[in-house]
Amino acid sequence: MLLGILENEIEALERQREAREQGGPCVVLMSAMSGTTEETAGWFGGAPKLPAKTKWPHIDDEPLRFLCQIDLSKLPRRLWGGVGPRHGWLAFFVHPIDYRPHILHVMEPLSERDGPGQSDAGWFRRWSPEAQIEDPLSPKWPFYITERSEGRVVSQEDAREELYGPSLLFKADFADLSRPEIHPFDEVTLNLLVSSLEEYLQAKQRQIERFISDKKLHAKDAAELARLADLNSASIGRFEVVKAQMYARDERLRSDEDLCLLEEIHELPISQIIYRKNDEDGFADLDISIRRLGDRPDRGAGPLWWFELYASVLYQRALSAYSRDPERLPSPLRHHMEQTWILEADRSRAAMAHSPEGHIYTPYGPATPNEVLLELPSNPLTRWIWGDCYSIVFVISRKDLAKGKFNRVTFDITN
Repeated sequence: MLLGILENEIEALERQREAREQGGPCVVLMSAMSGTTEETAGWFGGAPKLPAKTKWPHIDDEPLRFLCQIDLSKLPRRLWGGVGPRHGWLAFFVHPIDYRPHILHVMEPLSERDGPGQSDAGWFRRWSPEAQIEDPLSPKWPFYITERSEGRVVSQEDAREELYGPSLLFKADFADLSRPEIHPFDEVTLNLLVSSLEEYLQAKQRQIERFISDKKLHAKDAAELARLADLNSASIGRFEVVKAQMYARDERLRSDEDLCLLEEIHELPISQIIYRKNDEDGFADLDISIRRLGDRPDRGAGPLWWFELYASVLYQRALSAYSRDPERLPSPLRHHMEQTWILEADRSRAAMAHSPEGHIYTPYGPATPNEVLLELPSNPLTRWIWGDCYSIVFVISRKDLAKGKFNRVTFDITN
């Protein structure tokens, strides 16, 4: 069995090498930010545009989920050796669970079609349910096409980086509440910011109470914990006053007075306790200090830092809002998001007529009967995740491509 697996791997690597050496031009599909000067050639996510009489595709009575739509007239003539249509649009749909594809080749006139959204699909990525995203559709991203010679056009290593999605956008140094880039911009993000801070403060107080009741403490530590309990209590009281002032104002925190309120919250003193172990006499060995509410806690301090949940929700809400209307985001948040999404768009680029970065077991390339129709990587912008953050690759028979027949397209998940 192991020998067979190894032989398959060697064969796949050889096919990949041959395809890269013998292959012709390919194209890269790159998500475009708002205001781009590039001519767009389709879109990822959102809803499809179909002819009025075209039915929504199903497999085994299950309505499929839309992935993307490509304007074939924008593809270079020499792609796939000149084979395949260069008129109309390709609309890609897949099964919500097992990825089985259905590709429609449609002609204008087209109109946007209502159908099941992608958010309930098994391959739709969810960072935090607290984001309360009402939109069932995956964020919509127009894309532009760039022709390239064969090379590394899709990077799975980049897609699996730890700094991905919210963690890429909001690193620890962004927790300073004086920074307008992280201010809430709607009711959900305001409520989440307040509740996250409130829970964090309360958790700090409960932590002290547990140490006092459950641990054997040296007298100096017991006295210090009692002092910090009073300090936390005062910070909680002041936070409640500031919270009331925040809710008395607009949900978008933008004025100088609003900024002062957030800065005051950031500066509120709170306890930090790191429990190391018990000494030989059974007394708790504690590292006790005072931090600001906005500071990232040291490793081992606990409880869960308020900023991690808030950053995740802010990212998701901003992504959804931007894909609908970029003007919904305040300028500082929008600018910072766009700079991050430019990086993520580059790391999540799709491609056609190329050699996939990962292994697939369907033969492809000039020495085979098949061509790579499209590769879509896992993508934080559309919130797709294929397998363990790999790519989905659609492969088509060259004969079918020449005839413009897309009803027998197969798929692989790279590994």
